[in-house]
Amino acid sequence: AVLGSKAVGNELKGRLDLVETIAAGYTVMDTNIPLDIKFAKLRKDCEREGFSMMAIADENGNSTTTDGANPFVGDRDYFLKAIAGEKNISDPIISRVDGNLVISYATPIFYNDGSKGVLFSVQPIEALSSVTDSVILGEYGSSYLVDGKGTIIAHKNRDYVKEKLNPLREWQERSYDKSVYEFFKDLSVSEKGGSQYILNGQKVYAGYSRISGTDWSFVISAPKDKVFKSIDRIYYFLVIILVLVLLSLIVVQIYISFLRKTIEDEKTFSGIAVETAKLIIVNMGSKGEIYDFNKHAQLKLGYKKEEVIGKVRLDNLICDEYKGQYAKLLKSLSDNTNPEN
Repeated sequence: AVLGSKAVGNELKGRLDLVETIAAGYTVMDTNIPLDIKFAKLRKDCEREGFSMMAIADENGNSTTTDGANPFVGDRDYFLKAIAGEKNISDPIISRVDGNLVISYATPIFYNDGSKGVLFSVQPIEALSSVTDSVILGEYGSSYLVDGKGTIIAHKNRDYVKEKLNPLREWQERSYDKSVYEFFKDLSVSEKGGSQYILNGQKVYAGYSRISGTDWSFVISAPKDKVFKSIDRIYYFLVIILVLVLLSLIVVQIYISFLRKTIEDEKTFSGIAVETAKLIIVNMGSKGEIYDFNKHAQLKLGYKKEEVIGKVRLDNLICDEYKGQYAKLLKSLSDNTNPEN
């Protein structure tokens, strides 16, 4: 619900900021520019930005629209706030031009001669429902907007909007469960929260969050059984993934154990082969340092392991007639080549 309210809030703020930017433009602010030129630009702005109409009102509330109408808006809340210097978004109102339910984005105009006015744009109320339609909870969830008085102003059921349904006032008249009234009562006094209510015999989970800069609340809801069905699916999916991961770890551990045993067996076999071979087998470094040798080497050379390993170089154990061949062996080891016979 919090993320949804931010998404809707950003959409509304973007629209209001756009109107403010237009009002601060040279064409609108300059009193020397004729009205026909101002409105020619505003009509292009309407077409480009998707507003159904824009209008300029003087300080007394007498307005002229891009359609050429002249409704009085001096008693409208959005006008009174804007002329006082506060840009704002109106609650849904009945248009005095065509009688449709609309919302207005209004901002003050500060003319270059020091006078003031108001620029406002108008969108059909349908625009709000189009925004909430895009924010849903799963396949069966829905979202809607409620104004500060508890009236639904955006909903997938457009009749609720047209009828200005207010569950706070109408829950008994419409035979709603009292839980609906309790939910809307909490919503009207709290910034955000969540609860459940029964609607048409079905238990509904819902969360709400106040939209920044307005007294409207964004609500997202879904039937309880559908929510748990989705949660169960996610739970089973996670369990399957967990089982597969555990099986993979077990297989890896078994393979690692097999490799370790194989290496140990090979090491043991190699050690036995070295110790029992009737050959002098010496393990040495590239400079002749002795790391190990077998029992046959001990018998033939007359040295014990502990007397040689780490203490004696192989050239100390070789008689002079084999020194040349030993030097060739060391060179071949250093150059990584085969020694010559």
